[in-house]
Amino acid sequence: NYALFNGATWDVEFIDSPSQTEGTFTSIAFDILGQPGIAYRDETSTTLKFIRDTNGDLSLDLPDMPVYVEGLSSNEGTHATLTFDQFNRPLIAHYDVVNGNLRYSIEETGTGWSTTTVDSTNNTGLYPSIDVDPDTGFPAIAYYDSDATSLRFAQWNGSIWDKTTIDGAVDDVGLYPSLAFDPGDGNPAIAYFDDTNKDLKLAWHDGASWQTQTVDGIGDVGYTPSLAFNDFGTGFPSIVYLEETGTFDTVYFIDDPPSAVPEPTAVAILILGSVLLTRRQACHRL
Repeated sequence: NYALFNGATWDVEFIDSPSQTEGTFTSIAFDILGQPGIAYRDETSTTLKFIRDTNGDLSLDLPDMPVYVEGLSSNEGTHATLTFDQFNRPLIAHYDVVNGNLRYSIEETGTGWSTTTVDSTNNTGLYPSIDVDPDTGFPAIAYYDSDATSLRFAQWNGSIWDKTTIDGAVDDVGLYPSLAFDPGDGNPAIAYFDDTNKDLKLAWHDGASWQTQTVDGIGDVGYTPSLAFNDFGTGFPSIVYLEETGTFDTVYFIDDPPSAVPEPTAVAILILGSVLLTRRQACHRL
């Protein structure tokens, strides 16, 4: 299903067949015209599908139809993550379960879909997160290498994918990465989970090299983080993430404050279960 808030209520649309198992690993993004698209895995055919708004009505109902991404074998499309580039082309990073590879699919105007392997070293490419570098217009992907238990980063340079390990020399880190580019300096940042220490971590590029930092190390925290930069306000990164407490699972929102605000500071704003809102000291400036 696809749900769109109309200003008062949520309009929910049926997208794909209820007779099959479809719609896992969904990822939504808006193109440069402000029109939605969704990438997802069809579990019945075990491959990747895509649908986009074709007439600009913000709906994904007819005449919009889901299509299979071409050139894929079976058991692809897991952990699909979608974005659009400056040419309004959909870009999808996803995981190949059979071969343990990171895969990348792009739809070229007039020629259709093409899919390539980004990284095939080890069992790699799990939990990918894709974004477009605002300086170059090229895609970048953060992902987890389960054999090396490390956070990896791949960026297209116009000819090949430049790949590097960001974190993971000692601990099992890099699960559930969330990639975003800082609109201020155009550099990438990645929120991710440290499974060894059960911490929320952040990696960012300072223009010369990658830096890493533990953002929240209080309790069993940092699961499935989502990172975003505020384009219209402070320009600082914000992260939503999960804490497992054993009784209740708690969702926290953490924001990097301006330099005038004493650190550390953060506020928990969402709680799953009957738990009161709490303050949490866990954030440090980059």
